[in-house]
Amino acid sequence: MAKLKNVPYLNELFDPTLLAKTIAEFHLATFDGQKCLCHIDNQPANILWDSGCYHLIDFEDSRLDYPELDVSHLLLFWAADVPTYRFTSILAGFLHSYTKLLPLDANRWKACLASNIITFDERRGLYHKQNGKNPPDEHLSNRKLLAKALSLASSRVG
Repeated sequence: MAKLKNVPYLNELFDPTLLAKTIAEFHLATFDGQKCLCHIDNQPANILWDSGCYHLIDFEDSRLDYPELDVSHLLLFWAADVPTYRFTSILAGFLHSYTKLLPLDANRWKACLASNIITFDERRGLYHKQNGKNPPDEHLSNRKLLAKALSLASSRVG
């Protein structure tokens, strides 16, 4: 255990490719060909930036599941909070870097994303944060990009 002198990771210095590598390596450590240990609670407060590294904290909800579930959940937070002009590039960078290490299944992605959207919206409603920082139309636009993003990335990586 160590105390981290952290800063919010979604700042102007955010490196989606490094975070993707961190999460892919975390998943690969337990990957059995289909499932792996998933963090599940990927809210921004549970990802810390310190000394050039990303650290995942709060593993209370962790379980063995599909990596598509874990990654799509993380990206829903970005869809809610990151403007579309920036979301497009960080999404592409993240998925490109992640899928180089651990390919994601496009069909499973669709199912996991749909399931996560329901859970995400229910939990956001409980905490009165339905749309995050984005206006509703931008939030929806980002979610549409999420629905298409993996099919494009998957066709590129096989």
